[in-house]
Amino acid sequence: MMNEAIRIQNAIKKHEGELVKDAQKLVDGSNIFKSSDFEESQLRNVLEVANQTECVEVVENFILYQIGRDTSGKKWKYRGFGKSLVDKIKSEKVYGNADKIVKELKRKDSKGNYDLDEVWLKLTRLYLGYLNRYFIYRKKG
Repeated sequence: MMNEAIRIQNAIKKHEGELVKDAQKLVDGSNIFKSSDFEESQLRNVLEVANQTECVEVVENFILYQIGRDTSGKKWKYRGFGKSLVDKIKSEKVYGNADKIVKELKRKDSKGNYDLDEVWLKLTRLYLGYLNRYFIYRKKG
């Protein structure tokens, strides 16, 4: 089991640079840091949800909930940021790389299907962490 965890971690490390760059591109492209109403606590809350669940869909659901609550359009709806974040979690950089990793490691569940959820969640957590750090830099830097 420990050997498997190390193999997963090493495979994930190969994709960290891509995740950092993609997270930075989302922050810069949406200019979310320019919205006076969007605060770092909002990204920390999403990261906290990701760290407390074992399912990426829960994270996506939380983001969609935040989009729905944004009646001012100055937080999660600002320049489509929330929807873009959900799309990024499902993108080639996050989901696609998780898929590559599980196939490379030949990780299968009890039914013989590739076991993607654990790796996808780990990449999602990393992505959200990099997004949060860069957002703080852009907001306060």
